[in-house]
Amino acid sequence: MWYWELYKPTLAFVFAETSSVCCLSPLSAPMAAPSFASSQWIYDVFLSFRGEDTRLGFAAHLYEALCRRGVNTFFDDYEIRRGESISPTLVRAIEGSRCSIVILSQNYAHSTWCLEELVKILECRNTMGQLVLPIFYNVDPSVVRKHERNFGEALVKHEKTLKQDMNKVKNWRKALSEVANLACWNSQNKPEPKFIREIVIEVLKKLFGLSSGDAKRLVEEDSPIQNMEVVPSPHSSTLHIAPGHFDYEVDDIISQHYSQLVSELMLDSFNI
Repeated sequence: MWYWELYKPTLAFVFAETSSVCCLSPLSAPMAAPSFASSQWIYDVFLSFRGEDTRLGFAAHLYEALCRRGVNTFFDDYEIRRGESISPTLVRAIEGSRCSIVILSQNYAHSTWCLEELVKILECRNTMGQLVLPIFYNVDPSVVRKHERNFGEALVKHEKTLKQDMNKVKNWRKALSEVANLACWNSQNKPEPKFIREIVIEVLKKLFGLSSGDAKRLVEEDSPIQNMEVVPSPHSSTLHIAPGHFDYEVDDIISQHYSQLVSELMLDSFNI
């Protein structure tokens, strides 16, 4: 029975369609974390970004690249956010993610939602061991760390607006300094396609235990895989379905392969 609980696939799939390729991935099992069962993880990656800076560009391109390689990623596609507190949906998405990627762009700190996301992300890092990977997108890490330029201006503006809740701004300042001290990626002087490949390779290594060579090969193989393959990760109970060309409707593919997975796992559980 324990075997079935450990290896049962999660009933969710992520689709990322291009002209002729469909990426299909079951939700992944988590890395070890205190008191959290595998069924409590919803996403592999939560993307935190400032919409007006990167929604239609870098963030969208990174999201597509992650999904194409089977990384189940949360991407908030709402352009208008109201109020200062993040929604319960975002809170659940952050808490249910194995990893958060924070895209720190020029106007990130001007959004109270982004700052609240960041505080929650770092809370999950400190209490649940969530992996946090910052990206400094056209921003120098020292500017974020020292609260200079756009980041300093944004915090001063928030202090004027939230005079009755200065603790909130204090927490935002602390969060920005903390995230700026983590191991990170810097986009400066890097072509975007190459930069995104580097990020996806590192995510595959950290989340799925792939070697540098295997992760690089998966990312840099531009030709689609002709046959769909179910590949078990050697370091976790994650199952990856490789993308490729299909002659069947997507619904048929899901039905056929889900049935096959469930049957195989149930047989294995009775053979122990």
